[in-house]
Amino acid sequence: MANKFGSCSHPKEVITAKGENLLAYPNLGWALVVLKDLGVDLIDASSGGAIHNAKIDVKPGFQVPFATALRTEAGILTGAVGLITEPEQAEHILVTGEADAIFLGRAMLRNPRWALYAAEKLGVTIKWPTSLDRARTLKK
Repeated sequence: MANKFGSCSHPKEVITAKGENLLAYPNLGWALVVLKDLGVDLIDASSGGAIHNAKIDVKPGFQVPFATALRTEAGILTGAVGLITEPEQAEHILVTGEADAIFLGRAMLRNPRWALYAAEKLGVTIKWPTSLDRARTLKK
């Protein structure tokens, strides 16, 4: 089967789907069902920002509604993006079922140890890499 996302000649073949700008493709729902049928497990839900005149209200979690809509309408797992910067915000998105995963971009660029920070902020003790263990603020 071939389409604009690639081809699949064998059901066990790895399929790579190009991330699409949801504002550019308002009727993308059919493609998501096709991708799901081809074995794609998860979609990175984003409005992209590649359209120069798109009106995007940038605020914390501004892309999350796209993930929620895709998850609900297409029945495919989604990853939320879009100014997700705080651990409590990420946890809320997951706990409320707005998305199945959180993809961090700039937050991880700003703080490569964001996952360790999040665990501490949420009161979860996790094993730290030995080289960073002395920077821990929560007691073991």
